[in-house]
Amino acid sequence: MSNYTPSPWTVISDPAHFDSLTTVVAGSVTQNKTPNAQMIVQVGGWASVIEAQSNARLIAAAPELLAFVEEYIDAFENGMAGESYLHRIAKTAITKATGETV
Repeated sequence: MSNYTPSPWTVISDPAHFDSLTTVVAGSVTQNKTPNAQMIVQVGGWASVIEAQSNARLIAAAPELLAFVEEYIDAFENGMAGESYLHRIAKTAITKATGETV
């Protein structure tokens, strides 16, 4: 069992940073009808807005990328069963990480 915050990890707009998509939230829970998150990561630093947004997308895709690698290793060790399934989840993870259609 992994100890990281469960997915989905989502990139959201951060109004404090000129509405750029530079905040990653995950593990949404509700307490007293108020949405909270177990993880909030603000991405930025000296990066440009475009680079910060790209970094945020990559961070948000981490659970899917990890899941793909785990599935791939399992399928590989068991004779590559389910290649089309692996191809589909790999494309989904790459799309989330890059923000582009593959």
